[in-house]
Amino acid sequence: MTSSRKDIKNAVKAVIGTVPGIKAVYTNMPRQQQVFPAVVIAFDKVHEKAATLGNPSRRHITYTVTLYIQSIDANPNEQAAQEEFDDMLDLIDEALRSNKDLDGAALKSAYEYIDTDAFEPQIAGQGQALILRAVKTFTVLVEIMG
Repeated sequence: MTSSRKDIKNAVKAVIGTVPGIKAVYTNMPRQQQVFPAVVIAFDKVHEKAATLGNPSRRHITYTVTLYIQSIDANPNEQAAQEEFDDMLDLIDEALRSNKDLDGAALKSAYEYIDTDAFEPQIAGQGQALILRAVKTFTVLVEIMG
């Protein structure tokens, strides 16, 4: 199995794209996001090491994948907006757990942990909208030969 960074990002994008309610998934940070809720996929860390001591050509790459999630919600009921966002975060976790090898692009995905950091909601548009943000982090393990 040989998967490039692009392959892994696209595989994660395919999984996240199945989550109901997410309107846009990006593999790079767009200059302007116009559609929400949106998810941006990034690699915050990539670690490569020998898979076994006896075969140096067999390598494991661990990608630390970060999902930047943002929603702008005009629902006048702040509690309902927050609950919808929380439900979406749970659905992202379920999608990641249900596809442990990213349709064959990885040996394992989201196998050790899925961390979620949520941020304080902010009011935008003179009180007309609520900005909700979270960051999810998990690892993807890939094996390469060479």
